This record gives sequence, C-alpha cells and structure tokens, in this order.
Amino acid sequence: MHWHASGLRCEQHQIRCATRLGRGTLSAIARVGVPLSVIEEAALSQVVAVPDLVATAAAELAATGSAIDSAGASAAKATTSLLTAAADEVSTGVAAFFDTYGQQYQAASAQVAQFHQRFVQNLASAATAYLSTEIGSATSMLGGDTMTGAAAATRITVPGAGPLYIPDVLLRLPYLGQVLLQGGIPGPASVSLLQGYILQNTAIGQNWFSDSIAQVVNYPASMGLLSGNLWAPSVNDAVAVGQRLLNDQIATAVAASGGSPVQIAGLSEGTLVVNRELAYLATSPTAPPPSALQFAMFSSPEVGGLASTYLPNGITVPLLGYTSQSLANTQYNVSVVFGQYDGWSNPPDRPWNLPAVVNSMFGILYQHNPAALTSLSNAVTLSSVTTAAGGTVTTYMIPAPTLPMLLPLAQIGVPQPIVGGLNSLLKPIVDAGYSSLTPTAGPYFSHGSLIGLPTAADVLGDLLT
Repeated sequence: MHWHASGLRCEQHQIRCATRLGRGTLSAIARVGVPLSVIEEAALSQVVAVPDLVATAAAELAATGSAIDSAGASAAKATTSLLTAAADEVSTGVAAFFDTYGQQYQAASAQVAQFHQRFVQNLASAATAYLSTEIGSATSMLGGDTMTGAAAATRITVPGAGPLYIPDVLLRLPYLGQVLLQGGIPGPASVSLLQGYILQNTAIGQNWFSDSIAQVVNYPASMGLLSGNLWAPSVNDAVAVGQRLLNDQIATAVAASGGSPVQIAGLSEGTLVVNRELAYLATSPTAPPPSALQFAMFSSPEVGGLASTYLPNGITVPLLGYTSQSLANTQYNVSVVFGQYDGWSNPPDRPWNLPAVVNSMFGILYQHNPAALTSLSNAVTLSSVTTAAGGTVTTYMIPAPTLPMLLPLAQIGVPQPIVGGLNSLLKPIVDAGYSSLTPTAGPYFSHGSLIGLPTAADVLGDLLT
C-alpha cells in the first residue's frame, strides 16, 4: 500500500475512526504498511477532543457558579435584616415577612450552590474518566508502561501544568514534544506537545518507584490566565478537582492492592494536588493506614520551592488564582525531590544575585521535569524530619555539577575545558544567591520575609568598633 500526501487526510480520518475499535485494529493497520507517525497521530490526535469540550464546559460552569455565589452573597445583606419603615405594627410585620422570605431565599440559594458544585465536579470527573481511558490506550502504543503481573505496584501519577490550553495548532505540531521529554523518556522524535505531555505523565516517578504501573490523575492542570486561555481554571480550582480525583483513585487502588503499598508521585503543580490530599487524609476518618501509601513530590514550587521562599502561607496570587500552603502535617512517608538550581523548586533566596536568578531560569528548562525521572541512587539526602503525625518527610536533591545556564554552550559544541572553566568561575557567584549554600553571605527570603537583616544594635556596634 502506498501513502500519498493527497490522501493523508482521508487515511488519518479512517484511522481515527478505527482507534475507537481498539488496539487490535491499529495493530492490523500497522501490519499493512501505515507509517508509524500516522498511527501515533491517529492514536493521540483526538485524545482530548471530547474531554476538552467537557472540561471547558465545567470551567465555564464553575465560573458561572462563582458569579452566582458572589451575587448571592451581595444580596444577602439586602434581603435579610430589613429595617422597618416605622414603629407601627404594620411596618414591623411587613419587615418581618420580607426578612423571613429573604432567609428562605438564602437557604434555597445555598442548596442550589451545592447542587451546582456537585454537578461541575461530576462533569469534570466524567471528562477525566474518558480521558484516562483514551490516554491509557494511546500510551501503551507509544511505549508506555506495559508491566503486568501481581508483583507490579500501582503508581498514581499527578502531572504538572500542561499545554492543553494553548491553541490546538501548536498542541499538535510535531517535534515540539521533545521539549517535554528531556531526561530519557522514550518516545519518537516526532512527538507533538500533546504526545510528549502524555508520555511524560506516565513516566513520573517510574525510576523512584520501580516495578510499578502508572495510573494518571487527569485533572485540568492549568495556571489560570498564564496557561494561555481565558477559560483555563485557576490553580486553586484545578488543584481542588485534582485532589478529589486523586482521593478517589487512592481509595480504588488501595482496595485492589492486596496489601501492597500504593505509590503516589506528583510533578510540579501535581505536588500541590498531593499536598492538598495529604492535608485531607490527615483528618479523614477513612484515611488508609500509613503503611498503605507512599508519596513522592518532584520539583515542587510549594514545598521548599518558589512559593515557600517568597510567599507567606495563605496569601493568594492574582492571575494564577493560587493560595500558598505549607506542607501538611502528615502520617505518611513523603519524599521531596528537586533538581539543584531549578527555578521553580530550588530558586535563589537572594533575588538581588542576578547571575543566580538567570541560572535558575535555565534550571527550569534542564532540571524541572527531568527530576521526576530520577532514581534514589542519583539523589543526595538533605534532611529527614518526623512530623507530629508520625510521618517522615525526606528531602533529596539531584546535584547539578554544571550550572544549567552553561549547558547550552556544551550542547552547541563549545569545548569542555572552556565550559568547565566558566563553571568554576561562575559557580561561587551563583551559589552566593542561596542561603543553604552560603549561610553567612547575608540576608535571604523565607516565606515572604527577609531574614537576617542587621538590627539597630548591630549597626550601632559596628559604628563603635
């Protein structure tokens, strides 16, 4: 069979239809000579079509619900505690009547709001269930997890913010997906952003938790307006949906585990979902026992990262719609893993050190996503703390011998002696931007506060000496 450009659209359409018939149909198509790239596109090109529409509808309904709640809250004062026009019995009776009516309206509004919230959550869950099935099938064809057998543990992966809200034409362009596949994720060179995102999500924690099969929590991972779409959910809304879905998947996996620990691995924004779930389980009467769950948080901006460095707990960031939160007091064992110099999970806490800031931006490119593919043997233990609830939180760093901002030079062929010389020159300067590396080098930020500023007594003492 010969494939011509003029017939590609029709042939792709036929394969997309065949995708719904299962892997056997696609395997048969491959055997008669359909190019692998066409099959890959067929398997993944429509993977978010239906869920995207449903997720968008859910996001719009959530926004509508927020507007209704705001309107109801604004009307609450005006529809209750109505002042009497005069002191006579008629005026008092009229005011009491409308006050009772207003209270009944507020009670009804609260019930409507609860119904609306449940409807939106169910709609998002339906989209996620559909997407999970489609992604599972597509990933198997592109070299995802294929391990079977009773020995394989369940690894629930929680992705970071993805490209799902950018224009579709960019989402499906070939070769751009390799940007997401740094660190050794298997995949063809021609993968699109969507395909790369799917492959990355199934690989989160695969080397940290060996002999495991991935189950992806397909929540609407976004960063609000920064995701490139006016309808993209805020971080708080996306994380809330993710936490609910993660909790459901944990319950299902534990019930089916046969006593083996269920592993949960989150990357970037996914660690926010994990952190909210840890907080929920800390007070839940139905939480699985500590031995039933193992958690790993890779490249977290919240636990030891950018948010915990520059934001006080509880503050909300506009545009993102993100409210900062510290690590939950958990009864479970948690591994916190980050790549050195990653601007999201290991930013400089002395932002006036511009070389350190620039280096951390390159660290995002080279260290952020690959951290989710590391193994324990490649990490250095920084600390291990037992929480009040009995869990152990262990922090690991993936060292970066070469500054990330110098890696492009090595990639374009600059001789290693030159790169090494620049690294030796610049590394002490960059390290001075981190209080963890140079604790005596001056003040630094922690949880939004500047620590280590000299006191008036210190200044006076310096003047007198």
